[in-house]
Amino acid sequence: MCSFLAVLLALIAQPAVGQEGGSGRRCGVLGDSLAVGAARHAPGCEMRARIGIGSAEFARTYAATPVRADAVLISLGANDGGRSDTLDNLAAVHAAVVARSVTWILPARGDGARRAILAIAHALGDRLIETRAVTGGDGLHLTAQAYWAVAQIAVGAAAR
Repeated sequence: MCSFLAVLLALIAQPAVGQEGGSGRRCGVLGDSLAVGAARHAPGCEMRARIGIGSAEFARTYAATPVRADAVLISLGANDGGRSDTLDNLAAVHAAVVARSVTWILPARGDGARRAILAIAHALGDRLIETRAVTGGDGLHLTAQAYWAVAQIAVGAAAR
């Protein structure tokens, strides 16, 4: 795990995450409990996240209002189970994002959600953060260090 975090941290500069730079750059964190955990380390970012939310409910609740930011982190799909509409829901969420950089958290579990996220990210040139090596005891939620690193990588892109 330490080497994974070191690699993640090597990818970023060290701006103050969540704080606006001189050009007024902003960041957003969208999604489920993994997004909530990362948002705790990105205090200046717009947060649209709720523990336990699935992609369908998130799309219905939040996708009608666009998110405009330099960098956006999205974590959705982990709570979808085997839903057949995950890809469509994630695409609807992404369509509401206007950002220079979009980063997706790949949940450690949920192969269908992982496939949907990979498809969207690859099609649209988004970044991905793999989490399987940095989960805590439940095998899904991240360690405290990993949440910090995810926030630094994803929303730190707003400062670049």
